[in-house]
Amino acid sequence: MTKDPEEVTDPDIAELKKHFSEPEIVDLHLLVGLASLTNRFTDPLGLELEFAEEKI
Repeated sequence: MTKDPEEVTDPDIAELKKHFSEPEIVDLHLLVGLASLTNRFTDPLGLELEFAEEKI
């Protein structure tokens, strides 16, 4: 999806629908897009993401 988004076809979506609801497919789509954006922004700059330590 991130390399060639125009190549996602109806059969690809039909395969996803066997395992996920439509809202879940939208969530997956958004998460993949966000990860792609983050990687395309940080990788060329040599940046590393820092996540705040989780407090228990």
